[in-house]
Amino acid sequence: MNRRWIWLASVLAAVLIGASLVYYRSNSADPPATGPTCRLAAPISAVSGMTGSAGVQVVETGSSKVGPLATMGSMIRNDTDKVAYQTLVRFDAVDAAGRTVVDEEAQNWLTQVVPVLRPGDSAAVGTSVLIGRNTDDGLKTMDSIKVTVQVGRWVEPGDGSTGLGPVTATVISGSGQRDDAGGSLRFDSESANCAETTYNVESGMASRGISLVFRDTAGRIVGGFLSTIPQHDICLPGRKTNKLLTILQRTIPSWADLDQTSISVYCDFELPAVVGGSGAPVN
Repeated sequence: MNRRWIWLASVLAAVLIGASLVYYRSNSADPPATGPTCRLAAPISAVSGMTGSAGVQVVETGSSKVGPLATMGSMIRNDTDKVAYQTLVRFDAVDAAGRTVVDEEAQNWLTQVVPVLRPGDSAAVGTSVLIGRNTDDGLKTMDSIKVTVQVGRWVEPGDGSTGLGPVTATVISGSGQRDDAGGSLRFDSESANCAETTYNVESGMASRGISLVFRDTAGRIVGGFLSTIPQHDICLPGRKTNKLLTILQRTIPSWADLDQTSISVYCDFELPAVVGGSGAPVN
């Protein structure tokens, strides 16, 4: 008999707890979800019949030699009505005969990926690498740079609910500084994308770095830099202000006007399985 009463008491307690949960949820102050469903997922299919990379143009380039470094920058633009997804951008610094002057151990830093380039949008792409030495131990002579692009795949346009909304950034005027180690600047950014994702990071879409293009007072490109330190919070939805970016090399030309720096924030659905080497992007 005692066991029967214990069993009945357990059932009654479970019913009361369940009823309380139903009452709580039905009287929750949380408003119902509105707007499009957040459904971030890696673009699963390429646009049929659209191949190649001709739709993404290299519209500006520029470089400088800063000590033993070649600092290089480029602006690329998507001239199509589709999204260029995971576009590889490869730099090279060459001599007058077209031979690379980049140090062998720095070759892996020549390629980076621009995750999402929306129709009509441009991206700032920059890097700085060590110049190799001649047999007499003098630095090789850099004559010019080469920039090539390779679109991973073309994807139909989307919006913030698919992870294909705009992610923009602007350098804060007067924030740029130079120091013995390199320098820093601050920027504002804004993402129109929602936070949910198939990628397992707390912040949502994954950060694949920040790229800078340095310009002189006339607006000409004089170099660039890629920060591969992830800042996942800038890929969260909404506006972020006064973010700090540290430049870890003495890669800023003394004649660069830091207020004119172009900046691109890289946000993607996933991080690379392999970083650098064999043509893979360093970011």
